[in-house]
Amino acid sequence: MWSFAGGAKVPANLSIISVDYYAGWLPPDAKCALATKCPWCKTCPCFNQSGVCPQGATDAPISEVAFMKQFVEETMLPSMHDDQDIIVVPGTFACHEKDLYNQTTPMSNESMAAGIVQKLDAWMDYAKSQPRVIGLNPWHLNNREVGEGAHGAPCDMNVGAVAMPTVMKKLKEIGLEIQSGRDL
Repeated sequence: MWSFAGGAKVPANLSIISVDYYAGWLPPDAKCALATKCPWCKTCPCFNQSGVCPQGATDAPISEVAFMKQFVEETMLPSMHDDQDIIVVPGTFACHEKDLYNQTTPMSNESMAAGIVQKLDAWMDYAKSQPRVIGLNPWHLNNREVGEGAHGAPCDMNVGAVAMPTVMKKLKEIGLEIQSGRDL
């Protein structure tokens, strides 16, 4: 397994590197609960240097973009060769009302969809400003069955973009913008 440890360079035989990190599936006022999901990173926006979530930190959808932008700029790009590019993988999922363990999801799909649309706008803004970001590969479009790669509480991540009309509309807008080569 390859890692950024010790300032290692991305292997030269890789031309495109895909990177993902997901946020926004907890209520906007929730304290960041991702400490165990981010053990390799001291710059996660929800954590202080000791890896503890500071007072008032949130898991707002936009934090996904803020974290990944910082990670790309400070960790990935310095480790990449000049001819290598990045594809980002925005989270475009929501949660079933009840998860695999029959626990209630903390946010409605409508609320999550609104955050995803905001997040997709932020990802596009970043992609336009960073020439090494050459694509977006949203995860995931289709619905998944409960238990199919499911996460536990507080979100099973099984509701795909197809179940959220506003997210599908935004993805289509982004696709048209990319295909046309101009801002819409």
